[in-house]
Amino acid sequence: MRARPSNNPAGVEVSLKMAAEYPVCVHGTWWKAWEDMKKKGISRLGRNPIHFCSGMIGRGKTVASRAPQINKITGGVIPGIRSNCEVLVYIDLHRAIKDKIKFFRDEDGVLSTHGNKHSVISPKYFTHAIHVSPTTGQQIYCEDLSKFYFLNIYISII
Repeated sequence: MRARPSNNPAGVEVSLKMAAEYPVCVHGTWWKAWEDMKKKGISRLGRNPIHFCSGMIGRGKTVASRAPQINKITGGVIPGIRSNCEVLVYIDLHRAIKDKIKFFRDEDGVLSTHGNKHSVISPKYFTHAIHVSPTTGQQIYCEDLSKFYFLNIYISII
């Protein structure tokens, strides 16, 4: 993935209706950031927008890109996912957009957002995370994060 030259998300805003066109919304990260991210969410860290892959991740996937990188996880080019990420965080795009978080899609299929008013994508939008080897791309395990959704509902009721 290439860094964007500006702090503005590029492309067309994704509407609630358009969100159904994207079977997955995935953010790639590293082990060292993951535990903190599970508690606090995905942050912009005051820089560029948060980027996501908008397509299904699978072997041999290739998409034309301005600066393609071969992704060790897929064996192909995946815009929006760095080639050396160790954790793939799956987001409920429909739910995030329903909650008024704006997402944009560029010509390569990369989704980007500034997050909520605190520049974060809350863990309540995480559905699951796949932990992978950064060298082989092999899945190590899948972590079900649906508990965040139910925990947030329970806390808001109390």
